[in-house]
Amino acid sequence: MRLAQSGSSRSNTCSAPAALARRPPAAIPAHRHSSGAVDLLAPVVALGLPISDTLLAMLRRVAHGRPMFQADREHIHHLLLAKGWSTRRACLALYAVAVVLGLAGVSLARVASGWDAVLVLLPLISAGALFLHWLGYARLERLPAVAEERRRNLQMRAGLKLALDGLRRAETGRQAWEALCGAAPALGASCVAVKLGERTQRGLRHTEYTQGFDAAGSDLLRARFPYLPERSPEAMLELGFADGRSHLDRDTEIAVEQLCAQLARTAERLERRQVVGGAERAVPLPVHLLAEVEEAASLQRQG
Repeated sequence: MRLAQSGSSRSNTCSAPAALARRPPAAIPAHRHSSGAVDLLAPVVALGLPISDTLLAMLRRVAHGRPMFQADREHIHHLLLAKGWSTRRACLALYAVAVVLGLAGVSLARVASGWDAVLVLLPLISAGALFLHWLGYARLERLPAVAEERRRNLQMRAGLKLALDGLRRAETGRQAWEALCGAAPALGASCVAVKLGERTQRGLRHTEYTQGFDAAGSDLLRARFPYLPERSPEAMLELGFADGRSHLDRDTEIAVEQLCAQLARTAERLERRQVVGGAERAVPLPVHLLAEVEEAASLQRQG
C-alpha cells in the first residue's frame, strides 16, 4: 500500500513540470482576483483607437443614410487634417493615443476589483468624449442637418436604383434616355443631357438628348461626366443644378459615378447591336476592344 502511494506521488511530482511547460503564456497577464468582465475590457481598451474609428464610421454612415462600405473623408485622421494639422503632427498624436490606450489596457488586466477598473476607465472616457466633441461629433445643433441629409440620401439611393435597373433593361437609346431622366430628380438635377450611339439598319447613329437647359437661368451649375473616357472622349453625361449649390457633395459624386458606370455598359451594348433583315442581334466585341471597355469601366468606378 505504501509503495502504491509512493509511486503515485512520484508520478504526480514528475508530471507537474511537464504540464507547466505545455501551458501557453498569457499575452497580457491578468490579476488573479480580477473579474471576467474586466479581463475582456483590457484588449478592447488596448485596441480602442481602431475600434472606435470603425464604430464611428459605421454609425456615421447609418446616420447620414449612406452605404455602409462607401468611402468617405471623415475618419479621425481626416478630421485632424481638416483642423489644419500636418500629416506628421496627426500621426504623432494618434501614435500617442494608441500608446496611452495600450498602457491603460495593461493596467486594466492587472487591477484587482471593478472599482479600480472604473478609476482607469473614467479618465479615458472623459478625455475621449472631449476629443470627439472637439472633432465635431455629438453636436446637437447638427442633428436637423444630419436628419435632412439622411432623408435626401435615402431618396437619392432609391431613385438611383430605379435608374440603374432601367439602364440595364434598356434596348434602345430612347429607353436609356428615359432612365437618365428618371435619375436626374433623385440626384437633385433639373437639367440633363447625353449623347448616345445606337446601331440601326443604316449603321451607327449618334443622338443627342437634352432636357431643361434651354429654360435654365444664369445661376445654373453645370457638371460634365465622361462615361467612356478612354474610347470616346466626347461621350458625356451633363447635369445641371439650379438649387443654388456651388459644388457637388461627395454623396452626389459617388451616385453619378455609379450612374456613369452603368451608362457605359448600356452604351456599349447598344452600339454592338446589329440589324440584319429587320431583326436586331448583339455582335460580340473583339477581344482588344472588350478589354478597353472593361478597363474604362474600372477607371470610372475608381473615380
